[in-house]
Amino acid sequence: MESDEELFAPNSSLLKIIPSLIKDLFYYEESSRLLSRFLQSDVSGLTQQRIEGLNPALRSLAIDEDKSVMLTLMLGRLFIDAFEMLMDKCVEFEVCVEEIENKGELVQNYLSGDFNSKVPILVTAKQKMSPFPSSKRVNEEPIDAVRHRVLINELARLEAGDQEASPPDFGIYQVFSVDLKSWYCNCDEYQDQMADNSENHPEAYRKEKGEFSLKSMEEIISQSRGASGLLLDILTSSEIPTRHKSPLPLCSHLLAVIICSYNRKIELYRVK
Repeated sequence: MESDEELFAPNSSLLKIIPSLIKDLFYYEESSRLLSRFLQSDVSGLTQQRIEGLNPALRSLAIDEDKSVMLTLMLGRLFIDAFEMLMDKCVEFEVCVEEIENKGELVQNYLSGDFNSKVPILVTAKQKMSPFPSSKRVNEEPIDAVRHRVLINELARLEAGDQEASPPDFGIYQVFSVDLKSWYCNCDEYQDQMADNSENHPEAYRKEKGEFSLKSMEEIISQSRGASGLLLDILTSSEIPTRHKSPLPLCSHLLAVIICSYNRKIELYRVK
């Protein structure tokens, strides 16, 4: 039984709860059954005929509903944005040596926490942006609306006989750089957490008594006793900075890549 101190430690949810919820979060289900279940409001007339006309052998990507609800309640917009990027296949791994044939295998190794390859891998995540400077988002869709849009697109894709979803044409989007092995993203969401109460300078991360609030990864991990698994292996890799902000910053882009790590049997990403 965990003590209150362990349960509410700064990084306990990241190191213990989130990994258990994102593991095997996605799976494949018969397309017609999935579409009928989630497009109930549209399943009438033509839409129903379209679904019934699908080949019963077709499978589509589905998400564990219970885990999805928990993650939405726990992380809110952070998870919804990550979910949308994954469903639109907006996470991309670029293997920076053109002649290599086993790019997929190198990406799988990267996602499993094996960063020993000498071949650099660049990770990016595309996110919808608003055409208006005053707003960062196109909209604030709830997860049900995002899923509904994704499944309508999936129905059209299956009818067209596409083997893989086409990259979404956002019109306006921003590309963010993510580095799992150093726990970094260049988005504002991540940078704002790093700069919180710091006057934008690492040496200003101080507590009231003048102590540095930057912690070594060993200190951060020790606060969450009992944590184990893939995420712990990633965080304790040699690429992690010697000292880091605690709680560890977490943005939707890093979360999307972590979800890819915990669902490696399903390609939620693109390899370039």
